[in-house]
Amino acid sequence: ELAFDSDGQTLTGLQATIEDAIPAARLAAVQRDGYRIVQSVFVPVNASVLRLGVRDGRTNRMGSLEIRLPLSPSPEHR
Repeated sequence: ELAFDSDGQTLTGLQATIEDAIPAARLAAVQRDGYRIVQSVFVPVNASVLRLGVRDGRTNRMGSLEIRLPLSPSPEHR
């Protein structure tokens, strides 16, 4: 992931790899329901954009998501 300030300058960057072989018994459920992970991300308070990129090492397919910051509080934290 990368965090950017309002001028587009990179503030932080991190690359992480998840090594998880999916057993055949779980593969159908993953294909039906998707593969979920949870990762905490800490960015500077002056970050205005967080960009997450994902690459599937098996198929080499890639995707990214750009999130404008700051996030509004979730309903349970208001």
